Amino acid sequence: MIIKKLRAQRYKEAESIFNQSQFFKGNNTNFTEQETIILREQMDLMKERIEDLVQLTEIQQNYLEKSFEMLKEKLEQGSKEGWRQAAYGVVTSVACTFASDINSARNLFDVFGTY
Repeated sequence: MIIKKLRAQRYKEAESIFNQSQFFKGNNTNFTEQETIILREQMDLMKERIEDLVQLTEIQQNYLEKSFEMLKEKLEQGSKEGWRQAAYGVVTSVACTFASDINSARNLFDVFGTY
């Protein structure tokens, strides 16, 4: 119970940081070092939240890990727009792969939407 409360607090803090960001505004095509750090933390929190929502098989867990690792690597390699497009692909793929029904898919998309 205490762990869930701590995670809920972390999610709330992470959500407010990301929602107030200027990451995708302006003409800067690359992420700053601080933006990269924040996005990495966001992805870690998002992954934890997905793991809390969905009972993952070992194969699904590996898929989730590799998907988020690819996004983390792409933070350093590509433009903001390229990363955002890759993130959209991962979000869609994960939601469609892990959701057993429409409500589960909606819950996963809600998780992604808060970050």
